[in-house]
Amino acid sequence: MRVKNKSLVWYLNQIFFFLATGLSLYLFIDFLILRRSLPSGVCPVEKNRTLLYSALVFAFISLILSVIESVYKKSNQRN
Repeated sequence: MRVKNKSLVWYLNQIFFFLATGLSLYLFIDFLILRRSLPSGVCPVEKNRTLLYSALVFAFISLILSVIESVYKKSNQRN
């Protein structure tokens, strides 16, 4: 797979990484605040399950783009 524009892959990687990091930080802070107000035995993750899955998907996409970028850099160094 050849990527024509390296900067596009880098920018997409950065965008997905910051989305994953920001969303994960928000979920962590929300989890800490929500955990104080809930009674024992109630799971605070149930409320934010879709956001948690979205953060995981963003992180996975960022990882894939990072691998694509490194493969692209190695192929350009050989040429």
